[in-house]
Amino acid sequence: MKLYICGPMSGMADSNRPAFREAAKTLKAAGYLVADPSRHEVDDPEDWLQWIQAGLTALSSCDGVATLDGHEDSLGATLEIATARWMKIRVAPADTWASNPIRRPRLVTPPRQVE
Repeated sequence: MKLYICGPMSGMADSNRPAFREAAKTLKAAGYLVADPSRHEVDDPEDWLQWIQAGLTALSSCDGVATLDGHEDSLGATLEIATARWMKIRVAPADTWASNPIRRPRLVTPPRQVE
């Protein structure tokens, strides 16, 4: 399952990258694949529209959205969450996702045939 991290970036120190990176680390440890928009590369880092376009493109390939604190006050995060809900993608706080790790089935080796 792949999660998109959604939170505030504009106007925050270092574009809130530390919070995105910590969430990504925690979610990966819980077994999720992660799309971290703070790692997107855009032609003009000052162009908000390029960041939103990159984010929505990444979001479209995800199964869920993990929200960070402060997302409610971010125009970009609000747009991403509205888009996710329109696409029927589950939205929940990053902590909720992290507390529900993916349980991967264990590989079971069949017993060897003795001849």
